[in-house]
Amino acid sequence: MDTEKFKLGWALALTSGGLCPKENSKLKRGLVRLGFQKLQTNVYAKSCTPFHAMESVAGGIRNLKTYETSVHLLFLTRAQWERSYRIQGLPLPEVVC
Repeated sequence: MDTEKFKLGWALALTSGGLCPKENSKLKRGLVRLGFQKLQTNVYAKSCTPFHAMESVAGGIRNLKTYETSVHLLFLTRAQWERSYRIQGLPLPEVVC
């Protein structure tokens, strides 16, 4: 991946619930402490994370030590978002920051 082109984006943490509810709640509280926001039951997002810092984010999740719950960490950039398919609704207006 060209890390110069994709400097900022969203870190998405996708979890699959394990067998232990106590461990699941520990993981979810830990993700919030790491700066993630809950989007859906098992989907958490953290905005504007530099790509090169993703290993640090992954290390923070590993330190939560929840072994029965699977966590997938994705990096989503604006370019990837623009190439996604809109299946419903009107396009968003262009915002200049």
